[in-house]
Amino acid sequence: MVGKAIYENNLLESTFSVIFLNRILGVKNTINELKYSDQVLYKNLLQLKHKEGFAENLGLTFSVSENVMGVQKTYNLKPNGENIEVDESNKLEYIDLLCSFRLNYQIDQQSKAFAAGMKSCIDPAWIQMFNHEELQLLICGSRRKGFDVNDLQENTEYNSNLPSHNERV
Repeated sequence: MVGKAIYENNLLESTFSVIFLNRILGVKNTINELKYSDQVLYKNLLQLKHKEGFAENLGLTFSVSENVMGVQKTYNLKPNGENIEVDESNKLEYIDLLCSFRLNYQIDQQSKAFAAGMKSCIDPAWIQMFNHEELQLLICGSRRKGFDVNDLQENTEYNSNLPSHNERV
């Protein structure tokens, strides 16, 4: 539907997250995009990244546990991750892997299906030339209000002090 709307130059009412648009474009999301989906986790990971001697005290491992439809499920961020503790020497790797899991892996199946549908209407090379902001504009247009014509008229000064056609500017 979105691909067809773009192809036919129709704007849609819905907007999409930066994270989702990046995945459609094949761009890997990083900690920089985490602030758009989980502000608390973003701040905590920045604190972990910048505070020395903090990592060992948190009891973190290279695994993530979450509730999936009532069942507790654990995902390893790397092989044997549940047995590897996060410390100062590997905290940057942990941050990178956790962000990649949350922002790329978890939505990978859905974003690939969405992109495949969109790309069935539009040549993928055309989509790839845009960044996430431009793709958002292409899908739904600008959310900014239009010009206030009255304000423009009230604050515009007209005069005829233009150089003649023969004068140099």
